[in-house]
Amino acid sequence: MAALTPEDVQVQCIDETYQPIDFNEEYDIVALTAMTFQAERDYEVARAFKQKGAYIVIGGIHATLVPSDVLQHADTVISSEAEGAWEEFLEDFAKKSPKPIYYGKNRPLSESPQPRFDLYSSLIPPGSENELCFLSVNFTRGCPLDCEFCASTKTYGRKFRKKTLAQVRAEIRACKVVAKENNLRRWALYIRDDNPFIDRKYAIEVLETLNEENVAWVSLSDIRIAQDEELIRLVGQGKCLSLSFGLESLSFETLKQVEPWKARKLKDYLDSYETMTSLGVLPGATFVLGLDNETPDCFDHVAKFLDRTGAIGTFFIATPFPNTRYALRLQKEGRLSHEPYWERCNLYNVCHELKGMTKESLYEGVIGLYETYHNLEYAKANAARMNSVRFRLHQHSGPTFPSQVVR
Repeated sequence: MAALTPEDVQVQCIDETYQPIDFNEEYDIVALTAMTFQAERDYEVARAFKQKGAYIVIGGIHATLVPSDVLQHADTVISSEAEGAWEEFLEDFAKKSPKPIYYGKNRPLSESPQPRFDLYSSLIPPGSENELCFLSVNFTRGCPLDCEFCASTKTYGRKFRKKTLAQVRAEIRACKVVAKENNLRRWALYIRDDNPFIDRKYAIEVLETLNEENVAWVSLSDIRIAQDEELIRLVGQGKCLSLSFGLESLSFETLKQVEPWKARKLKDYLDSYETMTSLGVLPGATFVLGLDNETPDCFDHVAKFLDRTGAIGTFFIATPFPNTRYALRLQKEGRLSHEPYWERCNLYNVCHELKGMTKESLYEGVIGLYETYHNLEYAKANAARMNSVRFRLHQHSGPTFPSQVVR
């Protein structure tokens, strides 16, 4: 957003996760973004600055999913991506004729400017110098898979779009500058893309670039990367700290409803994780629990899978983000309220009527998995195991895995 803004416009970036908002400040425009569960806070901030005479713009995923709801709290809503829409809004604002809603065009990412990494320093928490600190980047957008519950596809579309390798390398090097200027002794790239390695040729080029730049990194992916000998070799040769797969479920019937492609890949889950760990790559596994066709037995199945693979598990509760296919189906079945339930859309609250288990059993199962498989002792044991594998393969310790992480 800042990089899309003309140079003669003064920009200040604030992330309330790390710093308080000064409501005494005077702004011409206040541009807000939030995830769905943060929407009510977004609206509070909008009201406060609106009373001071600021023009309120709200964009992001929630504004894309329910623009009519967001427009009740903003002067202008930007739906979908910012590129194209933000520049047009600023031009109209300068002419004193801004429109109530603008739609991004999902343009080629080769046309996107490099982010304003010079503004990153204000978003790095104090005390990060001696911790492992992640610096976020995005190289791609869009995912051809269309998981029923996914809100990201509604925003970025199913067409896979990618930045050029020159852009990728420039952003990596910009992060190196940020790390140096902020004295970050241990840092890694956090590649925040939904599915960055889905294009094989591009994946090879990006992995080679990461290896050439000699940077540590973590990322998401789908399971197919672990079945490709060349790709997974490149991952193992570099400084990948963790590669996490959205497995969603270990039930064929459940996956068939979520995304048929994932159901077909279920048979490859175990072999893929064994491949990852044999290369010293710490694998992550994300599960969405409480989906239809699942019973309380699913928690035991997940536990056995993690015991066997040593993966770091992340466990979410099935969440019907507004206007996703999942939410629309549940509403049609009479299992989801048509009234706003935004503050519960945080991946850890039940928002709808479940099938197969009670709300209490779902909460109990998720808490139990977190207590066992997402704690410091479990992470340290797996990190030590992966470092041992890397030392054996490369005759050096390679990138060491963190016991504590600053996000």
